[in-house]
Parts: sequence; C-alpha cells; structure tokens
Amino acid sequence: MNATHLILATDIFGQNEYMDILARVLAPAPGAGRVTDPYEGRRRRFAGRDEAYAAYKAECGPDRYAEVVAAALAGLREEDASARPVLLGFSAGAGAVWRAACGPAAQGVLRAYCYYSVQIRHDADLAPRCPCTLVFPAREEVMDVAAMQQRLAGRPNVTCVSTPYAHGFMNHASPGFDETGYAEHLVFLTRELA
Repeated sequence: MNATHLILATDIFGQNEYMDILARVLAPAPGAGRVTDPYEGRRRRFAGRDEAYAAYKAECGPDRYAEVVAAALAGLREEDASARPVLLGFSAGAGAVWRAACGPAAQGVLRAYCYYSVQIRHDADLAPRCPCTLVFPAREEVMDVAAMQQRLAGRPNVTCVSTPYAHGFMNHASPGFDETGYAEHLVFLTRELA
C-alpha cells in the first residue's frame, strides 16, 4: 500500500469529537488515521483541566503514554509494513510522540509534529530520529518557552515554531482553545501532510 498514515496522540482530555474531526480532516482516506489517547479509547468527560490531569496521572502518565504511541506504530507496521507513518501529538500526546520520535519506534516515521509539550523539558536531551516540528505556545506555567526553544533549536531533525496562542489552542475541549490558532494550524498541518 505504501500510504502515509497519521497517528494522532491526544492531550489529557483524551478522545473526543474534536480530535476525531481533526483526524478525519488531516487523514481523509479510509484507514489513513488513528487516534491514540491515555485512556485506551474510553471517551471521558472531565469537569476541567485539573480533573483531566489527575486522571492522566493516575491512569497513564508520560512513560505509559510513550508506550501507547510506540505500540500504535508497531500495530501499524504489522498491518502494513510499507505504511509511512506521520506522528501528531498535543500536550501529553506531544510528549509521547517526542519520545517515540527519539527512540527505536521512529524507524520509518516520515515526520512528527509536537504541539505544546511541557513534558519535553524532562526529555530535551533526547535526539529525534525523524524530522520533528515542535510547536510552542506563547507561554507555559512550568517552563520558559523561549529558553526551551533556544535549547532545542539548531539540532538535527528539530524545527521550532513559535505561536502567540495558549497551551491547548488546537483542542475545542481545552480552556486554551483559540479559533484563529486552530484555523491557522489546520491549514499548516493540511499543507504539511499533503
């Protein structure tokens, strides 16, 4: 088949209708995309970010989520050894994608896109084995975004992109959702994945 296949790793809110729509828009061909999440596909409804984060920590966490993304890649290869995977992650999913892109699971991955990963601050010494675009929000509570970009810029396979938007700007379920940022990056990703 030798087709491009999108693996989308959600943020702490997990699978929801907005992530499903995004996956269908970016990978419209039947079977060309799959959504992975921290909750093994169970759709969750959280009262807010704090509740979602508590569930993420209790039920998955960064190490397990990285394993979930690596397993999705392995499953794709079992289904179609010639598939050309592209990874796309948001927040916690971006941290999992970053780890996958930096490990043996990255073999054959065309490229990876990591949106507003704060977890990367713990894994900044890793080196991606495929081209990896890191999309940063305007600011983060737990890290200095400019310093992190400076630390990562210029490395092989790393492209840093700054945005004026808040953490979560691509997810309608997030308090940081931004319609303009979403539209802008939907165009960006559509062009990148074409």
